[in-house]
Amino acid sequence: MATLRVLIVEDDQADAELITRELRKSGFDPICLRVDNREEFSSRLVDERPDVIIYDHNLPHFSSAEALQATQESGQGIPFIIVSHAIGDEDAVALMRAGAADYLLKDRLGRLGESVRHALEQRRLREEHAAARNAIVSLNADLELRIASRTAQLKVANHTLEAELAHRKRVEEELRELNSLLEERVVERTRDLVSSNHQLQALAAELTLAEQRERKRLAAELHDYLAQMLALGRMKVGQLRPKIAADPTKQQLIADIDDLFQKAAEYTRSLMAKLNPPVLDDLGLPAALTWLAKEMPLHNLRVEVRLGQEHVPLPDDQAILLFQSVRELLINVAKHAKTDQAIVALQVDEQNRLCIEVQDRGRGFDPEAGGEAGGHFGLFSVKERMQAMGGRLDVRSAPGQGTTVTLLLPLSGQCEQRKEPGNTEERRQAEMLKAGNQN
Repeated sequence: MATLRVLIVEDDQADAELITRELRKSGFDPICLRVDNREEFSSRLVDERPDVIIYDHNLPHFSSAEALQATQESGQGIPFIIVSHAIGDEDAVALMRAGAADYLLKDRLGRLGESVRHALEQRRLREEHAAARNAIVSLNADLELRIASRTAQLKVANHTLEAELAHRKRVEEELRELNSLLEERVVERTRDLVSSNHQLQALAAELTLAEQRERKRLAAELHDYLAQMLALGRMKVGQLRPKIAADPTKQQLIADIDDLFQKAAEYTRSLMAKLNPPVLDDLGLPAALTWLAKEMPLHNLRVEVRLGQEHVPLPDDQAILLFQSVRELLINVAKHAKTDQAIVALQVDEQNRLCIEVQDRGRGFDPEAGGEAGGHFGLFSVKERMQAMGGRLDVRSAPGQGTTVTLLLPLSGQCEQRKEPGNTEERRQAEMLKAGNQN
């Protein structure tokens, strides 16, 4: 992990610990110092020379603007990031214009690590730019001194050379102006691209999670209402059977109704499993991939699953995103690869990275073509999801040689083992699975 000296200006120890924990989750090894007043802040700013300052906007008796001004006056170029439970748009814009690197709400600290990395990178770029600019200024001053000395020696004898040197100075000035303009445009474009990329990654991940939450909700609705109504219907039919006279026609009609209820219940259980397979929550990602392979014949695709690990400790959101990504890749194979076979392989490599390969021997495509060519636009959304989780997606393919898509995700090693169902949503999923087995 990268060691990071952090000065946290915060009067709530719990909030400071939350910030420290979020930085560790983001891959840093933070050395955090907490202060809550102007005197300690000024002292630590000089003595500790922190890498970054994280400031509580709502700190009483010491405003963000004062702290930001003190930071800038120190001349150290330390990134200044503001966190707050609530901050007005006008205040946020004013602080950003005054030189703050970023601002975040305390209930949305998920992008704190990325914000710190971006601020540190901007600081590094500014320092390199200043060093390069100073070097250019020094070299230019030295050059001007030499030119002046030489010009003084040859002024009487060489008027042509003087005109040429004057022209050269004008050209250099124009080049400096053009270079400055180009640097500004590069910085602006880079900032826009980085912002757009982060927003796109976050949107892709959030869309997938939102889809999964909606699937869970629909599955729960089916279980809590439709499945219970069907079960009650079968019970009522069973109570009605002995009350009907021993008329073969009536008894056959009762049997047909019961059979319809049974088939409807089976279809409902199947629909609940497709919407939200309980195996993902109960048994984890490897078992969920095995279940997914059994469902793919519905898409005319036979899938072989090769598991190097029977259990992989993953946070629920990462497990959901990986499962959805594999399902989307397999559906792409069924739609576009012109083959009825695929292989899904899961293992953890020597670098403690989860590696999932989706391989087919279909018609293949040219990865450099990009865009929507060949119906592979879905690869872009999967790639964005992987990058949002800190992983990556690799594609190996060529026309006529099949396709291998590899999902790589570093494992933190700190994920908790899967717990028994405890909260309301987990109990509901467990009840759905139990009801399905009983029926």
